Amino acid sequence: NGVANTVYRSAKTLSNLGHNVCVYTISKNSNKELNALAGEKIKVFTLPSIKALVYKGERLALPIGLSIKKMQKFKPDIIHTHTPFSIGLEAIWCAKKLKIPLVGTHHTFYDHYLKYIYLDYNWAKNLTWKATVGYYNHCDLVISPTQSLADGLKTNNLKKNIEIVPNPVDINKFCPPKNEDEKNKLKLSLGIKGKSLVYMGRIGYEKSIAQVIKAVSIVAKEIKDIKFVIIGDGPEKNNLIKLTKDLGLQNNVIFTGFIYGDDLVRALQASDIFLLGSKSENMPLAVLEAMAVGLPIISVSSLGMIEIVKDRQNGFLLSPDNPSEMAEKIMELLNDSVLLHNFSKKSRELSFLYGEERSAKKLLEIYEKII
Repeated sequence: NGVANTVYRSAKTLSNLGHNVCVYTISKNSNKELNALAGEKIKVFTLPSIKALVYKGERLALPIGLSIKKMQKFKPDIIHTHTPFSIGLEAIWCAKKLKIPLVGTHHTFYDHYLKYIYLDYNWAKNLTWKATVGYYNHCDLVISPTQSLADGLKTNNLKKNIEIVPNPVDINKFCPPKNEDEKNKLKLSLGIKGKSLVYMGRIGYEKSIAQVIKAVSIVAKEIKDIKFVIIGDGPEKNNLIKLTKDLGLQNNVIFTGFIYGDDLVRALQASDIFLLGSKSENMPLAVLEAMAVGLPIISVSSLGMIEIVKDRQNGFLLSPDNPSEMAEKIMELLNDSVLLHNFSKKSRELSFLYGEERSAKKLLEIYEKII
């Protein structure tokens, strides 16, 4: 997911800058497999974990202090935690035991995910914020990728100082196609003959992908060969496949499942516009990668997206749950090649604000200050 990729990219860039980095995580894969993926510069240790039955595909660590001995050998100058859940408790224990500073990044609005555990009520949302803020008040300094999430933490009584550090994107790997000929070849390789729209990320109810599919159904009445590529997987996939059939869009909507690396880059490069209907986004890595490839973004005007997408510069910010408005903006872009080009150029330009080295240098400034 986006958080895991953010941690990996931060670790990779910090190690490339000459620092020793060790990642403590959980996985169904072995230490050997993870270390092979991470490369020689990053050490990876996995802790015992079990399946999170209430959230498909996720795992929970058993917080029993097993990371302390491993961390005593590593002798870090600082610990950086990226979750308030069970493995995050290990970070607090290690920081106290080793008497070293603890920095914590909060990545998302957890109250938007309570439906998965059948607790989508106001009292549960308040309790979620209380527990989250309670965790980060154990840190010496807190990081948020966006101001909107930082404001949420402060409103809910965060007592520690907070810094804004945007999520990093690999702007060298995720880049626009060289020219239109290359873009058209990429389209053909994916079976796309005309215009292509794309969504990338988790396929969950909170992403409101159904609203985007409904917008595509309106566009398809005007542009018969339009394609909407959905990259990713999740618990809502079967419901969306059914919706696609009900709307007669079997030939217009493509579900790719998870794709990675160069295949992912090529899929984005073959697209014309990135679509996002979610009302719960903080700073999705998928959007940053789409911008780096040079895609205009059509998104709901909500939370962190307001800070990433510049309305009428690199995309459109829309009211939520409004397929007709989204369809209108898709048509506006597809029918105006100059506007499409200008938005594309601006997306690529804005993506440089989120480059990996820029983000890593900001982290290093924070680490040095806290140490």
